[in-house]
Amino acid sequence: MFFLLSKILDVLLSPYSWGIGLMALALPFRRAKRPLGPRRRAAAFAGLVVVLVFSLDPTANALTRACEGDTVRGDTGDKHYDAVILLGGVLEDRAMFSSGQRAYNGNVERLLATYDLLRRGVARDVIVSGSSPTARPGTVEAVVLADQLADWGIARERIVLEDKSLNTRENAVLSMKLAEARGYKTLLLVTSATHMVRALGCFRAVGADPEPYAVDFRSYTPSAFPATYLPRAEYLARSTEMLRELFGRAVYRAQGYAVYR
Repeated sequence: MFFLLSKILDVLLSPYSWGIGLMALALPFRRAKRPLGPRRRAAAFAGLVVVLVFSLDPTANALTRACEGDTVRGDTGDKHYDAVILLGGVLEDRAMFSSGQRAYNGNVERLLATYDLLRRGVARDVIVSGSSPTARPGTVEAVVLADQLADWGIARERIVLEDKSLNTRENAVLSMKLAEARGYKTLLLVTSATHMVRALGCFRAVGADPEPYAVDFRSYTPSAFPATYLPRAEYLARSTEMLRELFGRAVYRAQGYAVYR
């Protein structure tokens, strides 16, 4: 039920859906020869404004900065950890199933950073966590990412699979069961900067407190770079993604799935 609700909210929280909905109010529900009234014209204009505003770089960047907040990549220094926890959200399982090749999305830095931590010996082992409701045989994310790490030279005995979780809460619950069973005490959590607040909140809700190692930063300092005011679909998509993340944090808090500091 929670998964289904999240998908419904995905649609409802999209500025594109808001814009289309407002513009739809301007459509006549029956044949009429009269021109649009002021309310319908206002609705159509508002719909266009919504889509336009959320399609701009400054809007997308501001929302991204709000999600990243003061998140910083943890400085591991000379520390060593029992395990690093790699959260999924990296694999394009449908594309992989269709093409027969591994296919990764823009979150792939999570995988690259994890490999680097293992390669340098910062973490002894790794818990690879994540699956998908659309996964097919051969495209379960945790399995694919584990195979990738092994192909890059990470020994199989260092890789622990958690291939059942479908969301961040389940990432935390199931990963910590594995960590406790293997006696891991010191943990490093790898995920995207925009996702780190909610991810840490979920681990804290189950009594864990891994050290964050944020990657995949996407925002920039507005005063340092000139903004572009040409509307683009990529900015609309990112605005939508950030709105979902911010709302997701609130839902997770309300459900008791996450504890924020």
